[in-house]
Amino acid sequence: MAELCGTLLRWSIRRYKLARWILGALPAKNLCMDPHPPVPTRGIPLRLATHTEDSLSENEITRSNYQFVYRSGWHARHPKSEQTLKAPVPFVVIHHSYHPKACYDKDDCRNAMKSMQDFHMDVRGWADIGYNFGIGSDGVVYEGRGWNVLGAHALHFNTVSIGICLIGDWIETVPPSVQLQSAKALIAHGVKKGHIMPKYKLVGHRQVRDTECPGEALYKVIQKWSHYAPFPRTYRDLKNVTEIPAYIRESLED
Repeated sequence: MAELCGTLLRWSIRRYKLARWILGALPAKNLCMDPHPPVPTRGIPLRLATHTEDSLSENEITRSNYQFVYRSGWHARHPKSEQTLKAPVPFVVIHHSYHPKACYDKDDCRNAMKSMQDFHMDVRGWADIGYNFGIGSDGVVYEGRGWNVLGAHALHFNTVSIGICLIGDWIETVPPSVQLQSAKALIAHGVKKGHIMPKYKLVGHRQVRDTECPGEALYKVIQKWSHYAPFPRTYRDLKNVTEIPAYIRESLED
């Protein structure tokens, strides 16, 4: 038996060495893999898209009803730090970027995501782009901080919410229907996967901060969505939002 095991071991070693020699002799472009795969921004493995009719590029996937681009797909910088977001969250906060303006193709939207990240990290001094997700007017969803990382999109409200930014200035004009539908689909996906509570409440950024965001035109649209919540009305109501941790509410007392 010992002799048989030894023979099998030597045979396995020879096959392993042969395989390494063959792979080393082949040009990288002939390998059935990316010789320099993108490094995940976090410790979450990247899922690479297969070829589709839309010819999606690497690190993009098609969900049932919207396209999704991971951080590596828009060349996101590594975050300075991260905090885990406790799931499922009870709120979804809708934002607009105001600037950058609306983007209608993947190149412009990737640049918009990078622009927002640079501003948030270099000017605001935040650890990363503030939003959990961005959505372009092409209907593509772009991963920001993602589902599992605490955002920096709504002061005093980040611990209980997912922040979704519809890229563009939506003060006077309404986002394209494909952008709105992708926002709804993303939220539905979050509920399905347990990131968002089934009975979540949807609010505009202006309801939790002293701001015009998400723009008057967009705000009127989301007020018609099924999970829209009129409370909190303004940031002054945050101390009465029971979902916010007590230590945060106590800090807001007059």
